[in-house]
Order: sequence, then structure tokens, then C-alpha cells
Amino acid sequence: MKTSLSLGAALAALLVTGAASAAKTTYTGTLNGASEVPPVVTEATGAATLTFDDQTKKLCGTISHTLGAAVEAAHLHAGAPGESGAPFVVFADFVSPMNVNVTLDDGQITSLVTGQFYVNLHTAAHAGGEIRGDMAIGGTEQACDDEAPDAGSSSGGADSGASSGGAGGGANDAGTVRSDAGGGAEAAPADEDDGCSTTGSAPGSGVALAFAVGVAVAAIGRSRRKR
Repeated sequence: MKTSLSLGAALAALLVTGAASAAKTTYTGTLNGASEVPPVVTEATGAATLTFDDQTKKLCGTISHTLGAAVEAAHLHAGAPGESGAPFVVFADFVSPMNVNVTLDDGQITSLVTGQFYVNLHTAAHAGGEIRGDMAIGGTEQACDDEAPDAGSSSGGADSGASSGGAGGGANDAGTVRSDAGGGAEAAPADEDDGCSTTGSAPGSGVALAFAVGVAVAAIGRSRRKR
């Protein structure tokens, strides 16, 4: 009996640990010209709030701005405040508020979890970026909105305004606005997924399952002892 109970407790602890390991991290940033590298004089502003779920690998939230139709390209770049870096997510829809709902690959996740990344919106007047928002942990958790248009990640072409030719030579573009930064074919984009799976993300369901397994194992032990 004691052995069965111990086994049940061990299984319960294992399941609870697995459920608790899933985490969501929210990042926020204020977009303005002063954050650009070098700084840009502009009256345009914006704000971004994005939540990353490390179990579903989904990044969801919104990016708002006052640039209107002037935006020609929008990206998430890897880089600390005051530094320029290559983009790791390329957006295709710039209408404010931009609905962000993308699944990140391992390389993109590495750029994200360092906590050093920024939102950059490019215009014809400022090809290297007119407003930038350095992202930091904090803010209200965002949910994936499958009803709104998905800004997604570009599969090429949609970001042609500031990512190719002379338009991509701004100081904040790290040479070109391409995630491979080496010319040639563009790196494969993140997969789009308008749904936001929550399977396994709720610690409460893991606890309930763990308890049920523990009870079942104990019952089996009692049955064998009676025989």
C-alpha cells in the first residue's frame, strides 16, 4: 500500500511539474523616433504589447501607431536599446492596430527570450525606421485574436518598401532588412496560425490529472493487497 501511494505521489509530482513549466511572458514597448538609431525627428508614436507562450510557441498581441498608410515595412528586430539588429519577424499588414498572431521557430524564440528586441516601423521618408519601440518584460497578458486580420509574418514581397534596394540602406536596418543579413534568398518565415492553442497550458488541469493518476495507482495497490 505504501509503495503504491508513493508511486502515485511521484507521478502526481511529475505531472504537476510538467504543467507548471509552461509559461507566458508579456513584453511592452513605446514606439517613437527618439528610440531609433540614430534618432529620428517625427511626431509619430506607437505602442506594442506582445505575449509569448513557451508551450504553443505563439506570439500574440497588438502594435498600434499613428503613421497611417505611410508604413512600408514593419519588423521585430533583435537588439538591445541603442543598438541595431537584424529582423527575426517580418509583418505583412501595417494597418493600426496590427494584430500579431505568429508561431515562432527556435531561432526566432532565441532572439525573443534574450529580452533584447524591438519593434521597428519603416517609411519612405525614413527607410531605416521612423519609429521604434524597445520591448521590455511587463504589461497585460495578450490573447490570440483569431477574429481580427493577422499581421502574420511575410513570405516575401510584402515588405519590399524598406527591405530591398536603396530603401533598405538606413542605419537601423543592419545593412538590409533581411533576417539572413547575407543577401540572396530570404530566410523562411514563421508559420502562421490563426488559432491559439491552449492545450496543456493551464496548470489547473495538470493538477487534476495528477491527482486522478495518484488515486488510481493507490486503488490498484489496495486491490492487489486484498488478493
